[in-house]
Amino acid sequence: MPHIDWMGALGEGRFHELILLPPLLPEGAIASVMAEVPPVGQDMFLGEGVATGGALISGRDNRKIEKVGKARELLRRKVTPKNVDAIPWRQRHGPVLRSMLMLLWSKEIEVELRETLLQWSPDDFPFREFAFASLCLAAGDKHITVVPESRFTSNEIYGHVDPEFEDAYVTGFFSVLATGAHYQGGPAGSAPEETIYWLDDVLVFLTTQLYRADAMDEEILRVAKHCQVHYPGQVVDAVLTSIEHVILVHVMPGSEVQHTGLLPFIKIKIHFTTDIKKKVKKQKKSQQDAIDAQNIHDGVEFHSDKNSDDEEESESEEEEGDFVFDPHRNCVEKGSSESSTFYALAHLFDAAAVRHLTYAKIRDGRLPNELYPKILHYVTDLPTRTACMKVCRLFRRICQEDLLFTEGIILPPCKGLQNLAESSIDPKWFEMQDLEKEESVRVSFKKAGRYRIKGNEVWRVAVGTGRNGKSMLDKSCFELPAAKQEVKSEE
Repeated sequence: MPHIDWMGALGEGRFHELILLPPLLPEGAIASVMAEVPPVGQDMFLGEGVATGGALISGRDNRKIEKVGKARELLRRKVTPKNVDAIPWRQRHGPVLRSMLMLLWSKEIEVELRETLLQWSPDDFPFREFAFASLCLAAGDKHITVVPESRFTSNEIYGHVDPEFEDAYVTGFFSVLATGAHYQGGPAGSAPEETIYWLDDVLVFLTTQLYRADAMDEEILRVAKHCQVHYPGQVVDAVLTSIEHVILVHVMPGSEVQHTGLLPFIKIKIHFTTDIKKKVKKQKKSQQDAIDAQNIHDGVEFHSDKNSDDEEESESEEEEGDFVFDPHRNCVEKGSSESSTFYALAHLFDAAAVRHLTYAKIRDGRLPNELYPKILHYVTDLPTRTACMKVCRLFRRICQEDLLFTEGIILPPCKGLQNLAESSIDPKWFEMQDLEKEESVRVSFKKAGRYRIKGNEVWRVAVGTGRNGKSMLDKSCFELPAAKQEVKSEE
């Protein structure tokens, strides 16, 4: 049962002094609720700050660790995630562009998520697909493919990229995200079937409704226990995601864990409930309104026999029960936003990848060091570029500075992002280089309109890896038109 309905069921009355259990509630659920009440004198939520030698978790949480087989205490430290200003400005244009894509896509899917998210569990196919897509946008690199719409033919559930397209890596079959379309014998969608999996060098945990009581504490302990059992003595970067929120976790050898607070990721203003009775009432009312309208059109003087008072009362009940404003806004980390969370995730994926790379030494290369940036500048096929980013930290930094947009097109470092210090500010322009035409132009990011303008290239975004294993983000088309003249003259 969704958490929103639980809140209404267990907290009625002006002061929430009434307890009204919903119908068809399993007896075991009532018992588990009673068992989760902490003893008198113990706090429901943990205090913030840095530990001074003792564990930051309460005795109740210690018992949970013992219950799963770990008797040692867990030292928890709450940390503040890094923002866009922590990313070097010469490598900043990639995360900024992806954050704009994330904002564009999240606005398009909000209507769908507010009606369905509370009904999904982490095992459900749509949940796994949406969570995977959002993390792919944060991770970037090989997990994102940009395709010209002119080369893409599609319907509502799948599409194909023109086989004559220059970039052979992105040709083939694409499923529209969360539709499940796939080739026979292949997996449905792009997301892994597990609810715990590795995405590059970050361990992903799927969960639901992180803003419910004690969910944050329980999930962090679950991550710590999983890492202690499966990856003992290793440093693990993990992310807990419920699609709407995320928590970043850094597990170190021993018993120390660093984590952020509850961070907003995809903004959902309201959540619709799943009260079947109210939905049926609303459906019947809309059907009756349609009948009345048809009768009036046909000249038949017949209307519903409900009196106006009953109708007004019914409407008010439906409006009250159809949706609930999100109560979790008071639970998220103070000062955080969806854009700042995205940059924190991007930094986590980058830091996890860099940790496993070596430093390049002067004697390692067989060519003069100044030649490597010039050579990598012209490596524009995605598989080779991905392999180069795994050679060493220097190669990764060079590839991030000369960001591969699509084959033959590079986004070099952008001076317009040099002074960008706030995640809520979007840049006015990006630098774009066409290597084939040997042209460089400043472009701006713009959502593609409903009607296409001839001559303006429209781009579509796909997530996932592997041939015929990618998924298109629906309704997330964008353009990169030339920036305005006054922007071009800026320094």
